[in-house]
Amino acid sequence: MATGPDADDSIARRALRCSAWSCLLSGGLAALLAGLGWVEPVLALLVPEVAWFLCVPAVLLLFLGLAGFCASRRAPSKLLQAQLAVFSFLGALLLAAAGVFVFHYAAAASHWVFDGCVHFRTEGIWPVSRLAPKLKEAHAQYTQLACGFTRCRKLNPLSIDLGSCGPRAECEGGPRVDSLPFFSWMQHLQVVYHCGGFCQAEVPLFGLTSMEAIRETLHERPACVDTVVELLMLVGRGFGAVAAVISLPVFFAALRVACAAGRELDDTSSSDEMREPLSGRPDRSHRKKRADAEDSDPDDDYL
Repeated sequence: MATGPDADDSIARRALRCSAWSCLLSGGLAALLAGLGWVEPVLALLVPEVAWFLCVPAVLLLFLGLAGFCASRRAPSKLLQAQLAVFSFLGALLLAAAGVFVFHYAAAASHWVFDGCVHFRTEGIWPVSRLAPKLKEAHAQYTQLACGFTRCRKLNPLSIDLGSCGPRAECEGGPRVDSLPFFSWMQHLQVVYHCGGFCQAEVPLFGLTSMEAIRETLHERPACVDTVVELLMLVGRGFGAVAAVISLPVFFAALRVACAAGRELDDTSSSDEMREPLSGRPDRSHRKKRADAEDSDPDDDYL
């Protein structure tokens, strides 16, 4: 039994609304992950590609969600449903692919950071990798920061935080360390993640400012590279898994839109097939009159 056009429109609208909600929610979560990748200084410096690869499918899904809501306000055409289904499939595929990329790229970046520091400590040079220039520059500026902190403590032994040293924190012939590009980056790394040193455990340059915590602050803390490696591995697994999971609702919602469009096509075809025999069927009364006329003999009429 074929469904009426009103029922088909209702099914199509519900499918589009479901797809729109799925695209908006998944796109919003993907945009949130991309924003975290840009806001977190460690990720923004070492793996900015993570945020960009999550941003592309997020923007596409948000656009598809808005388009789906606009289309569901009236009876959508079959062509529009097919287009939204195809692009939703594409958005889900891009989001899942971005999750796979984030997982593998973050894992590779963690190995580059760890192997780079191990190679530098043992041989004194940085191995060739995508992150080698950034690691080399970060370590060079950390050396200047440590030099400035040493000079600051010579002038004021009670200084426990490089951020409070001011103009005293500078190496001979060098600029003030608080003007270095990696000053705020290293401060964030050591304060938030409670690490010290760069490639090896050292006394942190940035620590607690309370006088009661001087004894704790002047103890060595684990190298910040270890924290960076753990952070990259956590981001790769977490972001990758979330991106893969949130792509599934978009995929199934797009499948529902495609099925609704196909169902409407089948119902339209069956309705046309039912109308064709009725329109092509000859009139029975006309056939009966014609048969009676053929059976009658003209000679009998004459007699």
